[in-house]
Amino acid sequence: MRGKAIILADDDARQASRFVAALAALPDTLPPWAVIGGFAFYARLARVHRATRDVDTVTAHQHELVELMVAQPNGERLRSGKVRLAGVEIDVMPVPSEGEVLAGSPSERAFHLVRRFALTTATQESLIVVDPALARTGQGLPMIRAEATVPIAGPGALVLLKAVALPRRSGVGRGEKVVSDTQDLLRLVTSRGLDSLMTDIHGAPEELVIYSGRVLTERFGDDSSYLLAILRRARVVGIEADDLALVAALGRLLVATGHD
Repeated sequence: MRGKAIILADDDARQASRFVAALAALPDTLPPWAVIGGFAFYARLARVHRATRDVDTVTAHQHELVELMVAQPNGERLRSGKVRLAGVEIDVMPVPSEGEVLAGSPSERAFHLVRRFALTTATQESLIVVDPALARTGQGLPMIRAEATVPIAGPGALVLLKAVALPRRSGVGRGEKVVSDTQDLLRLVTSRGLDSLMTDIHGAPEELVIYSGRVLTERFGDDSSYLLAILRRARVVGIEADDLALVAALGRLLVATGHD
């Protein structure tokens, strides 16, 4: 029903409507997949809160999904796992299948586990992008610019995805990603609250929960002044030290829950 749709006011660059229009161009029958990344945060926050360059997706059937996208009249293969569809770049990232044995460091294992969790817990959501001027004024019926129904990672999975991503954001030129990841996390945690997110995360693998909890506790805990300074320099507004402390509190809950 449209009454349960997620309504997004389009941004000035019409990024949201372009993304949704591209997803609407996908065929109805696809292997299991899910939207993650910045665009998924748009949907879960019902708000375009920052810019993102592409749409990130996950699937255990990467080759099949890529081929189906490329086969569309407006599909183009850019490289393995990356497609341009209706002018929008879409990353198709692989997920280990259930039962596949995972090896590697704790970071590598968490990386695979969180994508699998995001895929298996995603829910179908109806997205409608409307004209931003009418959405702001509330006058008249908002003009619909694009609409689609797609599987989107849940809030809990998105929090874990960002927790796992943060330690991997190292090296020259990665500061922008640290800022965007942190901004996504803070917006979602402060808007959803700890109880709701803990419910969403219930059922995630214990190893993933503990790893993510430790990352959040360390990054957003007592020594978070440096992180807050980074956000200030990036001119991210509306975020205070208390918000970082709330994310650290979520981290402690995850560690404690994982050890139960």
